[in-house]
Amino acid sequence: MSPAALAAAPALAAAPAPERVADVVALGDSYASGEGAADFTQLAEVTECHRSPASVSAVAVATVDPSWVRTDATCSGALTGDLSAPMRVNDAPGGSVPPQLDALATLDPAGARMVTLSIGGNDAGFADVLARCVLAGVLGGSDADTETGKDCEARNPEVGPFLADGFDDVLAATYDSLIVRLGTVAGAWDGADATRPIVIFVTDYPLIFPAAPPDTGCQQLTPTDLAWLNGMWKAANEAIATQVAAADQRARATDLPVPVRFQHVPLGDALDGHRLCEAPPAEPSTQGDDSSEWVNGLNLMSMLSSTTRPYAFHPNAAGHQAMGARLAEAMRNPPTADGATPTPITPNSSGSRTLLLAALAAVAAGVAGGGAVWFVSRRRATRP
Repeated sequence: MSPAALAAAPALAAAPAPERVADVVALGDSYASGEGAADFTQLAEVTECHRSPASVSAVAVATVDPSWVRTDATCSGALTGDLSAPMRVNDAPGGSVPPQLDALATLDPAGARMVTLSIGGNDAGFADVLARCVLAGVLGGSDADTETGKDCEARNPEVGPFLADGFDDVLAATYDSLIVRLGTVAGAWDGADATRPIVIFVTDYPLIFPAAPPDTGCQQLTPTDLAWLNGMWKAANEAIATQVAAADQRARATDLPVPVRFQHVPLGDALDGHRLCEAPPAEPSTQGDDSSEWVNGLNLMSMLSSTTRPYAFHPNAAGHQAMGARLAEAMRNPPTADGATPTPITPNSSGSRTLLLAALAAVAAGVAGGGAVWFVSRRRATRP
């Protein structure tokens, strides 16, 4: 979409305005919501979107400034289209949750003006690829199900062409939709500082498989399959980096009520040394520590429950701790409207490890960030 088209986009229909309280709005899919970073069977309140109190954005916000208010609109399984349209979720009231972009209206013009986003993996077919390549090899099945004799690439012939020709357009359209919506949101900020930007921090995806088959574990994957899986992950991340940079240029060229900036936060190597089969499995798998895997592996018992089945192949709480540290570093040094050197935000002196322990304690106590629509943390209201 051209800058002129962005500027000329029609305003969205008016809706009841939510309370403007948020410093940060978190958007995205399961890697943003924290699927696998909490055992949702142990929580007193389980949101149908599987939002963990130890997710990447929760870690980052508490690390940078625990007084910040965060609106969590993330939802496990989200596609790019679910940002701007209702998402079908079977357990949600009415069978769906609202468009995630609706949560941007909770941004406080006097707050930090930040958005976090992780999206695109489901559009690229990550879940289907893992089912065809890994689950089929572990769980077995008929030749029609497992396509015995075919490697991962042959089982997923559509993935490579889509990543090479198609994924970029999907991402570009998604980022443009954020520019348009944020322009609408900021247009209602009467008297707000028009020089301070809204910054969208776009995270990509951490690699979860080892570079080569280790001596133990991951034996169902051949070196060829591992190379292809990691290559697919890297190709998606490269597309995200490219399109984030392009979206930032389009946003800079668009006349908006307040500036909008995009910043890519690379997470590809965030789990290195703790990917699947690179360390002993975590116990329980949803937590993890410095000596364990930071990814939920395949647990045959967990596959029996619709609640625990999605944990597989998602970072656990320790993985989100590492990812959140990367995001926090970016949030401490947000880009400015004019490209000048930003003033660093003083980090939380308690450190990110304290946040992880607190989040895990909340999980153990059965407390989760829930809510059928989105979850708004209200640390600011209770801070002395």
